[in-house]
Amino acid sequence: MIKLASSFFVCLSLPMAWAAHQEAKELKLENQQPGISDISCLDKNNHEKIFSFLSASEVAKFMLTKKSRDEISEVALRICSSRPFFVTNQEIEDDFFFSLEKGYCREMRLLDLSGSSFNPTMIKKLPALLVELSLDDVTNPTSDPSYVKELLRVLSKFKNLKKLSLANHKISHAFDQRLSAILNLTSLDLIENSIGDVEAYHISTTQGLTCLNLSRNFLESTGALHISSMITLTCLDLSGNFLEDRGAQHLSTMANLISLNLNKNFIKDAGAHHISTMTSLTCLDLSGNFIEDTGAQSISMMSGLTSLYLSKNSIRDTGARCISTMTHLTSLDLRGNFIRNEGARHLSTMTSLTFLDLSENFVISNNLDLSRNFIRDTEARYISPMQSLYTLNLSSNSIEDPENHDISSREDI
Repeated sequence: MIKLASSFFVCLSLPMAWAAHQEAKELKLENQQPGISDISCLDKNNHEKIFSFLSASEVAKFMLTKKSRDEISEVALRICSSRPFFVTNQEIEDDFFFSLEKGYCREMRLLDLSGSSFNPTMIKKLPALLVELSLDDVTNPTSDPSYVKELLRVLSKFKNLKKLSLANHKISHAFDQRLSAILNLTSLDLIENSIGDVEAYHISTTQGLTCLNLSRNFLESTGALHISSMITLTCLDLSGNFLEDRGAQHLSTMANLISLNLNKNFIKDAGAHHISTMTSLTCLDLSGNFIEDTGAQSISMMSGLTSLYLSKNSIRDTGARCISTMTHLTSLDLRGNFIRNEGARHLSTMTSLTFLDLSENFVISNNLDLSRNFIRDTEARYISPMQSLYTLNLSSNSIEDPENHDISSREDI
């Protein structure tokens, strides 16, 4: 981990200098062959073009190398304010935050400090105009156990924040109601914490959220009930929890959801039936559950779906036949089920698909990945009618004739 202080902004990096020099040459200025040392002779428009090659941190570094005219300073401020600023996997000293407060990044909107270590109270020195902030896996140099609680307290200052990521913090009872104080938050990512049903209740009081990611936590059906009250959500990821069928039933009442990920939640056919009533969904992930043919039949009634992920379930040929009637699907993942030749025949009629993965079954798959199945010459002919597929992998199968006529006739693959 590299230590980062105010000296972070002092010198101009070699790649940045080279990019600026090359751009100056391309501009073909009359009687000028400017290098980085005399780039201040360029006008406002040319600076904007040069700055377009640089990251926000590189622009800030450059501006500290010399005194610039006011109009150039305006360009630098605008560039630094509009672009993401990354300071990841660093040991950040307090001076860095003070330099942000006074420098060309004082109006920045997008900041990523993921993986870094710093004093949490210094967060209050960040620009109040921040719109997106990533604090995934950040730590306190002193290993203070109250670090997360202090971090959440300071974050309540940012009234303009819309997107916040706090993955991998072991957040649990420390959560209480602090984040609900960020009034304009629309996207919240809390992957891989220790959030249970009680914390889910506090999260559900955060008004206005449209995207919520609580993947790999400890939510059960009661937590799903709390989350289901968040009527503004359109995108929800609860993969890797313990919701079961009862949790799926609670979530099925969410009328505005467009995308739902319930991968690995111990959901069976009854839960799939509840989910199938969600008419607003266009993207559904139920991979890694215990769904069989009856559940697949329920899901096949979801006419609005365009993307469906059902890998690692227990779907057989009957379920594949039901799914083959879903005429609006463009992406379908049925990896690791129990689909055989009959199911392959039905799926081959799905002319709208551009992505199909049937690997690790007992027959087929687009990007078409049919590797690790048991395909022979006889089954290969069922692939040929799928005219929308554009990539085909038939490795590790039992096709004896590599020039199989049904496949070789497809000039588009």
